[in-house]
Amino acid sequence: MRQIRMYIDGYNFYYSIKQKYHLDRVKVGQESWIGLGWCDFRRLGEHMIDHGAEQITDIKYFTARVEKDYPSHAGERQRQQDWLSAVGTINGLRCIMGYLSRPRSRSSVDGTSAVNDVTKLKPSRKEHHTDVNIAVEILLDALDPKGYQKAILVTGDTDLAPAVYAVQKGMVSRGLIRSAKTVDVWSPPGVSNKGWRKYFEKHSCRVRIETITESMLAESLLPYSKPQVYDCPAGWRLPQAYLEEHVPDGLRPDIVRSEKSAARRAGGEQ
Repeated sequence: MRQIRMYIDGYNFYYSIKQKYHLDRVKVGQESWIGLGWCDFRRLGEHMIDHGAEQITDIKYFTARVEKDYPSHAGERQRQQDWLSAVGTINGLRCIMGYLSRPRSRSSVDGTSAVNDVTKLKPSRKEHHTDVNIAVEILLDALDPKGYQKAILVTGDTDLAPAVYAVQKGMVSRGLIRSAKTVDVWSPPGVSNKGWRKYFEKHSCRVRIETITESMLAESLLPYSKPQVYDCPAGWRLPQAYLEEHVPDGLRPDIVRSEKSAARRAGGEQ
């Protein structure tokens, strides 16, 4: 079996889901589907591989830890902890952390910068180290004889294109690895793939570039509750009508199952 490792750009994935299924829908008076981001990444990866020839071994999830709450991000630290507790139950998943910069306002009326001033424009923050962490892990794992044969990169950030090129072509041409490793790029919903395609066409490098669909997300939800571990916040749960219409009964996150059944689900059995 071909060994597959997944690399998840956590914030890029989350904000893409938030934009398409929450903000864009709320703008036109539709119900939020932010709950599509409550994702079992191993289950999601099962939609991306050839089950007869490939298997997912490790999953690396990259994000930045929220160290404290600020007025414009009230409750964010606890929301992230709820999520990390849930995602930590995914078999074979490891979190790799960057950090978030202190919030600063984008600008103010008088043209000066203000820190944590809620009377000014909403403060913004910047995530640090995530792109570098992903690139380093993909490259180091490609060099490792016990590493992957194929990588799946989940992100919409084209800043990672050079790392993908290095794995598939650059390191072979420099004699760093004997044969090319494959990297499949899967963008979150609502993210354009034009930048990816333009980059790889320019560098004469064939890379599989796909987009995660709504149905893939709907069939890849983590259970809403695991006793003594986590309980999915109400705001992250999908509407009951959506679950009944779009999620097969065997994959419903709101239906409690035995440990044996949950293990089969996580392992990708249909």
